[in-house]
Amino acid sequence: MIAAVILISFAAPASAESAYAAVTIEAQTGIALYSKNADIRRPMASTTKIMTALVALEEKPLDSVFVVSASAAAVDGSQMGLAEGEKITLRDLLYMLMLKSANDAAEVIAENVGGSIEGFAALMNARAEKIGLSDTHFVNPHGLPDDNHYTTARELALIAREALENKNFAELVSTKSAHISYRNMVLENSNRLLSSYEYANGVKTGFTKKAGRCLVSSATKDGVTLITVTLNDGNDWQDHVELMEAGFARVSCYEIYAPGEYVAERVVLNGSEKAVFKNTESIYGVIIDGVKQEYIFKENISPSLYAPLFTGKEIAGLGMYSGNDLVYETPLCLCENVDPKEEPAGFFRKWVLTFFRLLRNL
Repeated sequence: MIAAVILISFAAPASAESAYAAVTIEAQTGIALYSKNADIRRPMASTTKIMTALVALEEKPLDSVFVVSASAAAVDGSQMGLAEGEKITLRDLLYMLMLKSANDAAEVIAENVGGSIEGFAALMNARAEKIGLSDTHFVNPHGLPDDNHYTTARELALIAREALENKNFAELVSTKSAHISYRNMVLENSNRLLSSYEYANGVKTGFTKKAGRCLVSSATKDGVTLITVTLNDGNDWQDHVELMEAGFARVSCYEIYAPGEYVAERVVLNGSEKAVFKNTESIYGVIIDGVKQEYIFKENISPSLYAPLFTGKEIAGLGMYSGNDLVYETPLCLCENVDPKEEPAGFFRKWVLTFFRLLRNL
């Protein structure tokens, strides 16, 4: 999902008075339910590691084995005590990164994925640009202070929104406790909301003296997911629960299409009948302050379908957009096989059919 920066906001009954900057967004649309200094550039401390994890997951398999360098083993701040020359899987490093906020794990990931800290920072900035961010810049994978390392509360929420679309990331940050292969360790998640707030399912804490206490959280209730960010907030745990509860009171979801209700038909070259595609799972939209959000649906179906076609193959899809922002994708499944026509085809038709078969096999 490429997240557009949506600046629509609504008044909220709750507030984060102790936070310098804060925002709560509805995750599907990116619409802000609450904001305070949300577009002012701020240091983000270890919430940086949300982007670190996302880039690593998109660039390398979880079973990749990385080597610890001398510089990574000696990095400042929170550490797991990794030793130079040790070999560790990306999976274990990501648990260290996101549950224990390990800076040495962050540097091992950066050096092995990007070739260097600078190379990995370039990947992080390219990913931020792809999301559509204009007030975010990374120079390291862990968030140690640097004047050129910054984001805003709103853009950090959009980074988290993008990351949560990755299933491996979502599973990682919702984990309260993990048993990893490295030294047979058990890691406990430093995000206490996972234990204290029943709807919480992510994502990351952070702290430096310059940034103050930073927290990005996500929570899902009755099909609605909210993301809250606070920067420099000494009362972050309570503020996040209050902002989440205020948000859930204003947002609900509704079923746009039940399974099988969305129908798309296409003519099939040399087919005995049209191909009929339907959705196999419910498609939901959200209601904010009593207003149903509007969506555009775009079908992704090849313009050159030709018989035979068989059910069980994912040859079509449906994208759901809020404005220009893709918020949901689902397969469209072929309802019945489409057989070729039985009557003989003329020379030109045979030539066209042969041409399309050759294209399919390229």
